Amino acid sequence: MHKNLLSIILVIVVLIIVAILLFPKKSNPVPKTNSQTLPGDSAATVQYMPLGDSYTIGEGVREQDRFPNQLTTRLREKGYSIELLNNPSRTGYTTLDLIERELPVLKNSNANLISLLIGVNDQVRGTDTETFRARFISVLDKVKATKPQARIFILTIPNYSLTPSGKKFGDSAKNTEELTVYNKIINEEARKKNIPVVDIWEISQSVSDTPSLTTEDGLHPSAKHYTLWADKILPTAESILR
Repeated sequence: MHKNLLSIILVIVVLIIVAILLFPKKSNPVPKTNSQTLPGDSAATVQYMPLGDSYTIGEGVREQDRFPNQLTTRLREKGYSIELLNNPSRTGYTTLDLIERELPVLKNSNANLISLLIGVNDQVRGTDTETFRARFISVLDKVKATKPQARIFILTIPNYSLTPSGKKFGDSAKNTEELTVYNKIINEEARKKNIPVVDIWEISQSVSDTPSLTTEDGLHPSAKHYTLWADKILPTAESILR
């Protein structure tokens, strides 16, 4: 009796082992995650990462309406194989924040195309122009050192002082003057490193006459405004990708 029972148990164990070997448990595939609305393509030739502040993260607009997203869509329509990577930009970031918080994200990425729009929060916080110059130079040097083979383009700082809510940040004429100097520094330092600059200053000058160019907060660019940016950026992006 005991022998029969042991034989039965042995047969059951053998059957279980065979079943495990022949029919392993199927694990559910882990979906590819991407923080962007656009579908990811890890095999894309161009791996694009935008760096910056509220203007780059698109404060107040839908994800697909941010200028990096619109630009990526335009480039795909032009036939470029491009993936928009994680966008580490955040509202309120300064040049120092970019260095401390965004560069580590850049370092751990496969980015070979980088856009840079930074400085408005340095100006809002009263950073003097020479300090800003030193910090901006540091940003450029560290970005290039992090991804030496990447193609980079820079955007000038838009003129927030003309927006409906711009007066909350002090004297409009004074802020406009300071931003003009900041943009002069950006152009000068970019030229020294042979980095193209896309000037969106003139587009931002229209916000006082066109309410639809700002979001509900009366300060940040609207989707329509970002479309104008994407139009302006596209030729420069194409030229450095050729």
